[in-house]
Amino acid sequence: MFEIHNFTAMQFSKVVGQKKVIESLIQTIKDNRVSHAQLFIEQQGSGALPLAIAYAQYLCCENRSDIDSCGTCPSCLKYQKLEHPDLHCFYPVNTNPRNPKEPVSKDFVAEWRSFVLKTPYSSLFEWLKLLDIENKQGNISVKESQEIINSLTLKSFEAPYKVCIIWMVEKLNPTAANKLLKVLEEPPEKTLFILITQDYEFLLPTIASRTQVVQLDKLSNSDIAEVLGKDHNIDSIVAMNYAKLCAGDYAQAQKMVHLGHNEKELMDNFREWMLLCFNRNVAGLNNWVDEKATIGRVHQLNFLKYALSIFRKALLQNLTDGLDIVPVWEHEKVFLVKFSNFIHEENTLQLIEEFDLAIGHIERNVNAKIVIMDLSLKVLQLLIKKVPQVAK
Repeated sequence: MFEIHNFTAMQFSKVVGQKKVIESLIQTIKDNRVSHAQLFIEQQGSGALPLAIAYAQYLCCENRSDIDSCGTCPSCLKYQKLEHPDLHCFYPVNTNPRNPKEPVSKDFVAEWRSFVLKTPYSSLFEWLKLLDIENKQGNISVKESQEIINSLTLKSFEAPYKVCIIWMVEKLNPTAANKLLKVLEEPPEKTLFILITQDYEFLLPTIASRTQVVQLDKLSNSDIAEVLGKDHNIDSIVAMNYAKLCAGDYAQAQKMVHLGHNEKELMDNFREWMLLCFNRNVAGLNNWVDEKATIGRVHQLNFLKYALSIFRKALLQNLTDGLDIVPVWEHEKVFLVKFSNFIHEENTLQLIEEFDLAIGHIERNVNAKIVIMDLSLKVLQLLIKKVPQVAK
């Protein structure tokens, strides 16, 4: 796993963008109206996790200013290593060779600290990859819910608040979520829950209804470009190009800087798939689907989401008659110019609906071979749908 960002200082000043949200969070502390359960909703790569940690550090700082924690008091120093005894973090896990039985977050605490300190903007996929379980779905189990409850039964050790961060709270299974309802509604005194989600629609309403929602902003191109320029000493124009390509995902922008055209393999796979569909090569599609059915659900989801982004870029290429406003890699440009001839208003909405449906099925553990083959046949039919005859 590549190193995205050294976030050793858990302060607001190190958070990319989110200025209005930060000001609002600071004001809740100044006004002594900190909600005991807050739900941070973000788009991937927007920085909910580093923001949550910076907020918790500020809340517990012994010498905080009007705009940030001091970074030097004993509390801050422990937060900067994620070793504060009153900070409790919970996150999706699953069995791996080192933990063959039902694991919980504390079984991976060393990996978690390393992950957050090096890559706080990274995705769930990167986290599961670090644990060697990227072919499995991470989850937060009933056993983990009991761990959460147990961690909050004792009084705080040092800080005025105990802070419980649950990252990717949508991965709570229904039984585990229901077990937490009472403690969320009536937590111990001076306890702060910060729940983080990227898929609000998959979060149980009973959990969401017990929280105060904090909606994070999508990171602007200028916010990302500014930080990229400072962190990597790159030209402002180059930094802005990366920012436009990452679509608000700071982790992706960092990855682009480190790895360059890291999506070329995905593009090659997508091109092969579309050629099979366009040529109505069902036998070839069957072999291609067999291969994709073995790569694991996380990889399947990553590929399908990438493919969906290519369809959207192709539609923009078609509508704007050029790529000037469409952020693409160089290796995508030639393909998109040709491919966009088959993507138009007549079939785009159906394609997006089919991809969203397939992604939802994969996330729910429906048989991947059946889902991807069905999607392939739908794409095959929709690609040959005639372009509507309209005057340009």
